[in-house]
Amino acid sequence: MLGFTFCSNEFARGRGYLKFRRADSFNFDDIWGLISGIYQSNSGGFNTETFCLEVTTVSIPHGKGKAPR
Repeated sequence: MLGFTFCSNEFARGRGYLKFRRADSFNFDDIWGLISGIYQSNSGGFNTETFCLEVTTVSIPHGKGKAPR
């Protein structure tokens, strides 16, 4: 599972994010659509020097939770 967060000190409306999904379900259009939306919401544009992209990965446990013997 992956989640993306986009941030900058200059964002007028706060962070942008893509909710957690399976890694194989993300594509370029998802990420580019979010970046475009953030840019349009901040009509003055944003400085790429303060732009950050945070990727969070989560491994989902498998099985019943019992330790193997």
